[in-house]
Amino acid sequence: MEGRLIAVGDFFQLPPVKCRKTDKLYVDDPSNPLNYLWNDFFTIVELDEVMRQREDGLFAQLLNRLRIKDKYSPLESSDLKMLKQCIGSGTDEALHIYATNNEINIHNNDMVIKLSSEPKLIEAQDFEKNKATGKLRKKTAHFFTN
Repeated sequence: MEGRLIAVGDFFQLPPVKCRKTDKLYVDDPSNPLNYLWNDFFTIVELDEVMRQREDGLFAQLLNRLRIKDKYSPLESSDLKMLKQCIGSGTDEALHIYATNNEINIHNNDMVIKLSSEPKLIEAQDFEKNKATGKLRKKTAHFFTN
């Protein structure tokens, strides 16, 4: 009996957030036979019609150039100008996107400090299970200290 499998994905999608910028999640190694699995076992179909930005062709073209651009090559000046026009002034409550956990932690700590000038000590009611008896016992933990 022949099985059928449909795999859907984007080979250009952003990698997961890493702890350090130097961490590599995937290394393109042509000598690794696993790199050829897609070509050997799947027929790749590329969707080439832009739907979401179809009303703004220039912006769609810019996004595609960003999608395939080598990270070490500079942006075209016209692309950079268009992207800068998209920057709006946001509030502290606006969504912030960062590449590393460290940048996220710095931002989150800054926001907590803005909420209150006095550090708060919150005593948690946290429990852990004793592996031998299976019983829960209360432990004390501090969520935030400054």
